[in-house]
Amino acid sequence: VVDYAGVQAVTGEPIYTIGYSTGAGISWGYFGDLENGYSCIGVDMKMPVSVPENDMVQTTPFPNPATDLISIPLNGYSGAASLQVFDLAGNKVDESRVSVAGELLRMDVGSFSNGVYIFQMNFDNGQRSTFRVAVTK
Repeated sequence: VVDYAGVQAVTGEPIYTIGYSTGAGISWGYFGDLENGYSCIGVDMKMPVSVPENDMVQTTPFPNPATDLISIPLNGYSGAASLQVFDLAGNKVDESRVSVAGELLRMDVGSFSNGVYIFQMNFDNGQRSTFRVAVTK
């Protein structure tokens, strides 16, 4: 347990509580010591910060690397999903709604420049998939 009053008294800096909740919440605190040239932010996380494994859809698109078309195997999955594609700089290069109703979802990557792209599929039922594809011409 941090003695916030004691830390504030020693550093001479105020402590700001940005957000706090008990139980399954997150608490944040801040203090600084500008005279000695440092500051500190403390975070106490009491909630899961990952996606449960049963929500992840594992898939390996092919061919990889690709030139024009990729096939995304989704055996056993069906329904609508949003598909976003990002370059490695984090720029969104494509976004679409797709309907999965068979074994393979095909996507045209012929207009993409050479590079590696991150694909994120978010199914309407909460499941998701993330994978990378290299495009070479």
